[in-house]
Amino acid sequence: MPIQPPLGRVRMVDFFGVLLPGLYVVASIGFARLAIGASGLDDLSGRLASHLNGETKLYPVVVAVFAAYILGSAIRAFPISVADNVIGSAVRPLIRTRIVERSSNAEFRKLYDDGFPYRAMLEYVGRELERTHSVTSLRALERSVDYRVVFDYWKTYVRIKNPEFTTRLHELEARTRMFHGFLWAALCGTLVALVTWCVGRSPLPLIWAVPSFLIFLIFAIRLRHVRGEEALHVYCAYLVQQQTENSDRERAR
Repeated sequence: MPIQPPLGRVRMVDFFGVLLPGLYVVASIGFARLAIGASGLDDLSGRLASHLNGETKLYPVVVAVFAAYILGSAIRAFPISVADNVIGSAVRPLIRTRIVERSSNAEFRKLYDDGFPYRAMLEYVGRELERTHSVTSLRALERSVDYRVVFDYWKTYVRIKNPEFTTRLHELEARTRMFHGFLWAALCGTLVALVTWCVGRSPLPLIWAVPSFLIFLIFAIRLRHVRGEEALHVYCAYLVQQQTENSDRERAR
């Protein structure tokens, strides 16, 4: 049996949800370190060019990647529900406009107002599928049930019954974790740049702070919809698997 290389064991969730956000935080700290002593934009560009054009040593790269993985793991330890319910709920109302609220998707957006996995949205999808006879004998989602537990069951059930869907699940999980990771990483980058600006009294850190804050806003606004897409795919896959098994039992009779 061939030995799998270490990098081959890195899952998409680890790469997109841990390593990349960690690298963003490391890059933010590195930019702050260069900007804090720079006298101007030309000086900052010269410092950056000298680092990029200099001799690349393995030791600093290994340390940077290791630090990125540690920082990314710390970000990964934060529950997604905190970013979804607290930060997302605080940011989204600030950017909502009457045009958005009156758009054709406004009513569908309101289905995401409850907590993950957004029972109202799944109920709506289930009703539409039953109405179009895509699924039959669909049970209503009870309000008293903790659907975070049920969602984990759906996901495990689909993985066992339909292993081909596991790759798609990994992609959805990686996308959700990437949004969550970059949300916190961009917020960290913004704070690091602002602290550097206050300490050095130079506007150069704002070059990093402004795009970092914009990245934070984008990921904060879209995180709930990305999580909803993951929940919807798992729910629909579970329904399809149930329908397939019911049809097989009917034919076996």
